[in-house]
Amino acid sequence: KLSPYNPNEKICVNNKIMDRCGDVGYDPENQMCDKRNLKVYGFVTIGSGEKAQVWMTQNLNYYDPLDPTLKDNSWCYEATDGDQKTENCDKYGRHYTWAAAVGKTREECGAEANGYCFKDDYRDEDFYVRGICPAGWHVPSVTDWKTLAINVDSTLNGVWNDSNYASTPLKSNTDDWRTGRGTDDYSFSALPLDYRSIEGGWGRYGDRAYFWTSVEVIWSHSFYVILPTEHNMIISNSYKDHGFNVRCIKDKD
Repeated sequence: KLSPYNPNEKICVNNKIMDRCGDVGYDPENQMCDKRNLKVYGFVTIGSGEKAQVWMTQNLNYYDPLDPTLKDNSWCYEATDGDQKTENCDKYGRHYTWAAAVGKTREECGAEANGYCFKDDYRDEDFYVRGICPAGWHVPSVTDWKTLAINVDSTLNGVWNDSNYASTPLKSNTDDWRTGRGTDDYSFSALPLDYRSIEGGWGRYGDRAYFWTSVEVIWSHSFYVILPTEHNMIISNSYKDHGFNVRCIKDKD
């Protein structure tokens, strides 16, 4: 017999009372509800002790047509002017320019903006950049990504190095990858969506996963992460107006 519950906060799913996110239930032990658009995301803890991190297990899929930071700055995979491919956002999440990822317009923080988006002496540890992520989560910094690599690659011995084996355990163990499919040891489940170019073209599906960091290099470029078909995580930098995925990480108390 089910106990009484508040239907505004709970929902019954297969005779189990769950927290409510719109019309679906979710388990707060390993899922969160983005109240802005009622999307449910899984999350997983990777690492232990001071290096423990909580990452979403899916790419962010948030869009508000009335938000000026997102208009013409966010797309579903393979979207064109004539077909927005919204079904791909449900499956893969969205691609964002760097400005949209950090919650700014192109005029404020795009590649053609005059100067840095944040202070020019900003470093990873200075503050969280919530950006497009839900409250309590943020766009990962370069340091966040390096810590993730250290957490999944024991050969690094606690110190980041470009020669690492961090890509394989973070990639999905699916046929989406043309070669070099992952082992997905941590349920991070990165998919090879490639990126959207400034001109609106799309890279080849199956080869690489691209993610923004919150950190600028110069006024026109920011750091991003690639999980390629090879075994190593790559941290590089790119023109801010490309479209990459965003994988949110939870703020630490």
